[in-house]
Amino acid sequence: MLPEPGMGKARYPRRLRGRRSALCCPPIERNFVSVPEAKQGLDARGFEVALADGTAARLRPLQPDDKACLAWGMEQLSAESRYHRFFTSAPQLSQEQLRYLTEIDQRRHVAWLAVRPGTTDHTGMGVGRYVCLRNAPDIAEVALTVLDEHQGTGLGTWLLATLHVCALKSDVRVLRAMVLPENRRVIEWLMRLGAKSHYIDGMVEMDLDAMNWRASPGLREKVEYVMGKPMGD
Repeated sequence: MLPEPGMGKARYPRRLRGRRSALCCPPIERNFVSVPEAKQGLDARGFEVALADGTAARLRPLQPDDKACLAWGMEQLSAESRYHRFFTSAPQLSQEQLRYLTEIDQRRHVAWLAVRPGTTDHTGMGVGRYVCLRNAPDIAEVALTVLDEHQGTGLGTWLLATLHVCALKSDVRVLRAMVLPENRRVIEWLMRLGAKSHYIDGMVEMDLDAMNWRASPGLREKVEYVMGKPMGD
């Protein structure tokens, strides 16, 4: 899933070498606090949303015991989806990567998981997360992963709206996505939501103003909905 040790022969594309994303290359030094402290103020139950295809999804904070869910989800993604999200088509996550993705503080590293309501197994639907930059903590790199069968249902926008609300409750002012130039679907989607873009190191850097969500019709209704839910302080 992520281009880190444990991914076999997976490598960054040539244009990505030398630029390591906070989302795609977990640093050796950890940036999370203890799990009990991290959970304070977060409602682990989350809330339900209705998707465009009529199905429901429950969005809740990602927890350390969601490792099996993320590992399962990685295996369900198509090779194209894995490459667009993680710059590799490798089908499995290492234990180090799973720890990095789940043992988080929900402050500098925020992640929400979408699951089928009422299920107790590991069948997740998607994940949205952001990681604050070390040298600019008011900027956070965003990553969205939606299983292929749920793409095009609006789930990605729901996850992004949730991240917007988390950003509004913190000091994050810019949500930044690094997108491969050939991923035109995501680039056009983010531009419709108001993102400003420019090329850097062979990637498309797309910035969303976390404070200006009202200007985007595609986000406004969903952000307002999420704001009324028990997310914690």
